[in-house]
Amino acid sequence: MKHHSCLDSSVNSSSKKNTRTLSISQASPYAPPHRDISGYQSRQRSLRKNKITVRASIKAFTLVELLVVIAIISMLTVLLLPALRNAVTGARALSCLSNHKQIGLAFQLYLEENRGMMPRGQDFISHQSDYVTQIPKYLDGDKNIWCCPNATYAGKGWHYLSNPAIMREIRSADILAGVDTIRYRDIGRFTEVVVMLDGAQYDGVSCPPMGKFIDWAWGSTYSPTSSTNNEPVTLGPNLDVSTAKHYIRWRERGTSGAKTGAAINVLFADWHASTMVYGTLLRHNMRPNKKP
Repeated sequence: MKHHSCLDSSVNSSSKKNTRTLSISQASPYAPPHRDISGYQSRQRSLRKNKITVRASIKAFTLVELLVVIAIISMLTVLLLPALRNAVTGARALSCLSNHKQIGLAFQLYLEENRGMMPRGQDFISHQSDYVTQIPKYLDGDKNIWCCPNATYAGKGWHYLSNPAIMREIRSADILAGVDTIRYRDIGRFTEVVVMLDGAQYDGVSCPPMGKFIDWAWGSTYSPTSSTNNEPVTLGPNLDVSTAKHYIRWRERGTSGAKTGAAINVLFADWHASTMVYGTLLRHNMRPNKKP
């Protein structure tokens, strides 16, 4: 009986062993495959080690390095700001020059409808025949055309002066004395005589559209023998302020108050517009062959 019992025990043990072997060797096809995670764990440990090494190698800016960067930025700002300012001023000057050209086209239309007679610089009689009243009619009422983008003093929105030797102010006494506007053809030397130019246009009270004290008070008639023909016109105070309302404003290069490098936009009698620096606009440019 004992022997039988041992045999049974041996058989049972062998059966259990075979069962375990079968369960491992004949696993279900639906069971997930066995994965070896030892390589994965090794890679994770390596990555964590690398992160720690990178973090340890990163250093913050020192105070000296930060000050050096700030100094470099400051130097670049100092170098670049004037260039940027000049670029902006130059773009505005081109816009102002475009205004002059459009006003020149309007003058041509006006002359065709008014028998070639120039408008008055300022009309103190009817206040209807000066160029600031007549010329805008041919510009669709666009008031922005009369504003110089480089003007720093708004005034009353009128930044251009007429040449008083061509378009001057007219009062009743002037009419009685036989002084009035002239015909366009009497200007003569159309490519060199200025009709209109940058100015102040406002003194805090009035907004006269006429220049004065540019080539003497009311301007002069051209004489080829004059010794003053090639003298520069009067600079004036050259400040965009409410005083000196009749003077030129040399503002197209942002040099208000200065003489060197000062520039102005002008409209000539042949209706081309140009930018001129101080010293190149001469008295003969302000002198027509005939004046009012």
